Amino acid sequence: MRFLLTLLTATLFWFFTTATAQSLDRKLYEAVLKNQPAKVNKLVDEGADVNYTFKMNSAFYINVLMQATMQNYTDVAVLLIKRGADVNATDGFKMTPLMWAAHHGNLPLPKLLIDNGAKPDADDGLGNTPLKAAKDRKHKEVVSYLESLGAK
Repeated sequence: MRFLLTLLTATLFWFFTTATAQSLDRKLYEAVLKNQPAKVNKLVDEGADVNYTFKMNSAFYINVLMQATMQNYTDVAVLLIKRGADVNATDGFKMTPLMWAAHHGNLPLPKLLIDNGAKPDADDGLGNTPLKAAKDRKHKEVVSYLESLGAK
């Protein structure tokens, strides 16, 4: 009986701490979507995962840093990176935050990502790279910057 009570207590503890973490992570994703840096910071302080990945299904998933770069939310991206977000994480299409930042042409974001360890030659397996994304969208400043680093 004592074993069952201990097991039940441990299970309930796991359930409630996991549910709390999941709700914090989901709130973090929503705060990123709404470009709310102060709220992002608060949620991370409370235990939200800076590498949280929102999954719609097995093929479509995106982490919070990727969402920030896709939306050109530089302040949120800076905050997430400072708090330990993985700058080389990939989404369901094997795109990286740097690929999305290059696609959108906001030069401070590619610089931020590369200064924090993003791989300039990341490849999605289909030949798409940050440089190709910038060239396809005719973002000359980003193209020049990536080429100056030797990106292919």
